[in-house]
Amino acid sequence: MKAKRAVLTGLLIASLAFLAQGRALAWGNTWMGALIEQQVTMAQGKLGILRYNGAFRLDNAGHDSDIYYGSTDAPVPDNTFTVGPEVRFFLPVNKKIVFDVYESPRYVFFFDTERERALNNFFGGQTHFVFEKFFMQAGMELVDAKERLSTELNINVRLKEKSLAGLVLWQVSHDTSLILQYKRSTFSYENLTSGVDNIRENLNRTESFFNFIASLQHHSKTRFYLDGECGSISFSEAASLLRNTRSYGVYGGIEFL
Repeated sequence: MKAKRAVLTGLLIASLAFLAQGRALAWGNTWMGALIEQQVTMAQGKLGILRYNGAFRLDNAGHDSDIYYGSTDAPVPDNTFTVGPEVRFFLPVNKKIVFDVYESPRYVFFFDTERERALNNFFGGQTHFVFEKFFMQAGMELVDAKERLSTELNINVRLKEKSLAGLVLWQVSHDTSLILQYKRSTFSYENLTSGVDNIRENLNRTESFFNFIASLQHHSKTRFYLDGECGSISFSEAASLLRNTRSYGVYGGIEFL
């Protein structure tokens, strides 16, 4: 929460400092620069150079025949929905820097199963550095959510996730770009047991991943990419240290824009 308050305080100070200035944006010559330019210029509202988007979300509304997915002796049917606002702020500064902050509290409501009702929250912020041939990004995300996490974990459990991420893009040519990306995420689960398995002991961990991505966008509607990945997973609890592992992968694909 300290990191969250620091980001919001910085956003407020920067907003007041630059509120009276006119729009001053320079997006460089990269496809990521063009993307953040599009997001800022198409924002719903503006206050000075501050841009913002707002939305009201209603997700996963309906009837579930068994909210515990068959893990109990008898099915537990219920009606449910998730509702809440989502806001995002953009603050372009000094023609080369864009601050980007979003906040989305969401209430998960069950009509009959009161103990599964929960207030989830998703908060994040990024700073974008825009240059002629380079684009850099650094950011963080905080997730505090009670939800079903996987097909193997057949209960609703609260997860707190803290992530730090960054990337550097080099626009080698008009068609070709290279990206070096890093993300580190810490997962912490509530103190809850399911049968004989302790969830925190088995799942509390830190994941770190490096990705090197080469992309080719010869046509305005398609982008080909090749992604080499190196990662590590480190478990927090002493009983799970032997499960620490590394992973390597190569991926490829096409994005339709």
